[in-house]
Amino acid sequence: MDKKAQLGQIAFVLITIVGIVLTIIMGKVIIDGVDDSLEAGNIHTNESRQVFVDYDEQYPAFDFMIVFILIGLTISLMITSFFIPSHPVFLIINIIGIFFLVFLAATLSNVYAEVVSGNEVVATVMATGDFDRMEFIMTKLPYFACVIVLLATIVMYAKGRQQ
Repeated sequence: MDKKAQLGQIAFVLITIVGIVLTIIMGKVIIDGVDDSLEAGNIHTNESRQVFVDYDEQYPAFDFMIVFILIGLTISLMITSFFIPSHPVFLIINIIGIFFLVFLAATLSNVYAEVVSGNEVVATVMATGDFDRMEFIMTKLPYFACVIVLLATIVMYAKGRQQ
């Protein structure tokens, strides 16, 4: 087994979270744009209006979903970290990796902030308040990365030596 796999797993978790969040936001922007275009073109039918109303009512569920995805990926990371064979000498690699992963999380958080604030349409969608949990997770991503790395390191090195 690869002894440095934990750092790659944590980077995977961070990149996956950012990718899912940006996909959800862009999906909302696209659907709102389609709805506005159908309304402006006077193409909407009663059924299509109802679909978009139902969609607007259900879409904020993705805000809750991102919390569960973050928790699920963290639990999965803890389980896989337990099975990585480790030796205390590799702890120094984890300590160095913490800085890399926090830097990666800060960069991803800044990318998110640029995407959200760099476009009026996206900023309007985010201003609705439907994505408060997503906003919190993304603005605090470096802190979450620190906690995840520390938990994974504790799980990885706290187990007894396996032969």
